[in-house]
Amino acid sequence: MQQSHHAFTFRSMLALVIFAVGVSWACFVIVRGGGNSLAIALPPKSGEKTLVVAIPPPAVVDASQEKQLADRTTESVRAAVARVPVSPPNPADAAAIARETSDTLNLAIYPTAAKYLDYLRERGEADGPFSKFSESERDAFVRSKGDSFAGQSPDLSKVETRWRYINGREITVPDERGGYETPRRCVDAIEKPSASGLTVLEILVPVPAKTLLKGTQPCRLGIWIGKTREKPTWTTMRIYTYDTPPTAGVMTPPF
Repeated sequence: MQQSHHAFTFRSMLALVIFAVGVSWACFVIVRGGGNSLAIALPPKSGEKTLVVAIPPPAVVDASQEKQLADRTTESVRAAVARVPVSPPNPADAAAIARETSDTLNLAIYPTAAKYLDYLRERGEADGPFSKFSESERDAFVRSKGDSFAGQSPDLSKVETRWRYINGREITVPDERGGYETPRRCVDAIEKPSASGLTVLEILVPVPAKTLLKGTQPCRLGIWIGKTREKPTWTTMRIYTYDTPPTAGVMTPPF
C-alpha cells in the first residue's frame, strides 16, 4: 500500500510539472507577440490529458515591404547623418553608413538564416561559427534571436545620430536607460579604440520591442556603425537597446 501511495504521488507530481511547463511556454509565446501559432500535442502519459503547446511559425517575408523598408531607411539615415552637429561625414561616408544601417535594420525586422549568412559573407566573415551550423541550426538560431523585432514597424521619421568615437577618442553622451546589447564585432577595435583609430557613429532608430515579460515596449535600437585605420569600411560593430526596462526581456537581433 505504501509503494502504491508513493507511485501515485510521483505520477501526480510529474503531471503537475508537465502542466506547469506547458502553461509557462504558452504564456511565453503569447507575451512575445507570436501572432498565429501552430498548436502541437505532446503525447500524454498513461492516465494524463493531452497537453497542447503553441509554437510560433516562421516569419513570412514580404519582398515588396522589405525593399520599401530598405529604401526608406537609407533615405532617413542619410538625412540624419547630414544633421550631425560636429564633423558630419562626407557624402560618400554618409551613403556607406546609410547602406550599412539599412542592411542591419532590414535583417532585424525581416530575419532569415539565408539573409544573415549572406550578410556575413559580404563582410568577409564567412568562416565564423554561424556558417558551420547546419541549415536547421542556422534557422533555429536566427528565429531565437529575432523574436523581439521581427515584423515590427520602425519610426524612421525620428532617426537620430551621434558620435561615440572619433579617431580613437571617445565622445561623451548622456546616460541612457539601456537593457541589452549584442556581442561585439571587431572586438579589438572597441577594446583598444585609440590604438585602432576607432570611429563610430551611432544610429538611433525607434522600434517597438516585443519583450518576454512586459509585452510590447517602446524601444530604440542604437546601431554602432564604425571603422578603423586598418579596416576603413563602415560596418555594424554592435547594437544596443534603449528605453526598455532592464527586466523586460528583449531578444537582441542576430549580430
